[in-house]
Amino acid sequence: MLGRTPGIATIKLDDYIMQENKKYAWEHLTKLERTLLHLYFGHSKTLRESAIITNLAPYKAQEILYRAKKFFILFSDYYILNDQLIPLEANLDSPIRLYLYYTLKERLSKRETMIRIALKYPSFTPKDFSVAIDSMIPELKTNYPDTYELILSFDKWNSHRILPKKYRRESPFPRRQMKSFWPMEKTITGLSEISYRLIKEKFKTNEPPMAFLVVVGSYIPKGLEIIQIPLTEHNLRYFGRNQFLVFEDRNDALVMGKLCLDKFCLGDLPRPEAFKFWPVFRNLAKKARTIDFIMNIEEMDKSRLNYEDIKKMKY
Repeated sequence: MLGRTPGIATIKLDDYIMQENKKYAWEHLTKLERTLLHLYFGHSKTLRESAIITNLAPYKAQEILYRAKKFFILFSDYYILNDQLIPLEANLDSPIRLYLYYTLKERLSKRETMIRIALKYPSFTPKDFSVAIDSMIPELKTNYPDTYELILSFDKWNSHRILPKKYRRESPFPRRQMKSFWPMEKTITGLSEISYRLIKEKFKTNEPPMAFLVVVGSYIPKGLEIIQIPLTEHNLRYFGRNQFLVFEDRNDALVMGKLCLDKFCLGDLPRPEAFKFWPVFRNLAKKARTIDFIMNIEEMDKSRLNYEDIKKMKY
């Protein structure tokens, strides 16, 4: 759980940030980071409530909230001992000073910052930037360790990197390694009518062993059909490569079909409904016989299964 900092939780947030060093720190946060801090600490909203209000997925809201809290503390502590973001006495080129101001204070991306620098310093090339960074790091590390630590910590926690790879620390935010479940849902609800008819013509069977393929579409009289296909290793591999969820249990296929049909009828789900839909979808998808083939795809073909694909199928 994200712990509530005692100082922030026990007194009014607006009064808390009026302390001088915290006021400076507050100015370094993005509008979204400030909003989440206000909701979570100032108004005692839960993480889920904060995510719904800001129209974010819960995991994303949690990440931004962690970052906002970290940055608020990081810059607050820094401004206790330092009056300026970048010491005037530091031996740094003007473009690098501007780079640090735009990235640390204005919170611009590296690309946006380099565009602005190029407009102000047309002769400052990417090669010059690399040389300037290489000279900046030892200068700050030796003579201004607080500023050095601030920059490396900011780069570590920020949503986009501002330093070259050789100076980066490992990000504290683990990214999902599992492939997205979104394409699997789209193969259920986005199959064209001609592909649907060709699959039925080529694969539909009543002879065991059978597996069950879910299709949802407006061209189907009831909106949903469970197609029985031969349960063979070749079929599982082929449909898995094309992101189809094929189930061995008919009941699992039916539950998945009804879940996707409800979403298909509603269109784009509002956040609260989406929070409920995707966990159920993922748990059901993990029961599919093709899930291992889908997750182990090394080079996934992003195109939809079309007429020519089905004509070439062998089973």
